[in-house]
Amino acid sequence: MKNVLFILATTLSLLANAQGDIYLSLPSDGEVIEDKTLNFVWQASSLGSQEDPRLSQELVVTEMLVDQSPFEALEINRPILNQSKILGSSFYVSNANFPFEEGKKYAWQIRYYMNGVLITRSEAWWFELGKPDPQPREFVPLRVKSDGRIISAYDDELYLSLTTRGDLILEASIVNEKGESNAVTFNEIKGLEQSDEKSSTQSNESRNFILAMKDMKLDKGIYILKWRPTKEASYTLLFEIL
Repeated sequence: MKNVLFILATTLSLLANAQGDIYLSLPSDGEVIEDKTLNFVWQASSLGSQEDPRLSQELVVTEMLVDQSPFEALEINRPILNQSKILGSSFYVSNANFPFEEGKKYAWQIRYYMNGVLITRSEAWWFELGKPDPQPREFVPLRVKSDGRIISAYDDELYLSLTTRGDLILEASIVNEKGESNAVTFNEIKGLEQSDEKSSTQSNESRNFILAMKDMKLDKGIYILKWRPTKEASYTLLFEIL
């Protein structure tokens, strides 16, 4: 009985004195995020050591709907991210596990618990996930032997250039990390237009091609492009769907 009373007294004491002790840092209130990674950072000034097994902290993120305040969103809406057992004062969300969508607003808050009882919480801040600036179109020259570089496919598109002479077959294949293969077809860029022909006719100049994969709904990850445009030439390229 004494132990129970001691735990209760300790919890109530912390609850009475801990208000306002959590200070949010990043993302800042109202910030527009354009990256597909996110680092939540905060500070807790006088809540005791994080090594204290009685103490735990929780990061809560919810979508903020129209006309909702950050506090209302956190109280009413289902969490998009609810992360507990955090060591330290930050939590990193990687590209591979990114749950947020472009154009939406999100509220976030840090909560502290003592023996499972909520003792204090931070302010409620919000951020918006904006659309990243469009990447400049850069045609990557293909080489017979891959140099190990991984090319980023922005908006699920690859822009490639080729100096191989003669008629070219524009059909190729892409292979995912599981070894599963999909047939694809390049479109040749001629001036400002794309050609939908299945082959590219003889040219002594460098030719530019686009591989559009958005309709394939590929998962994020690393893929291998295999292209044999002529009987003599074969190309391999590593690329990443972001």
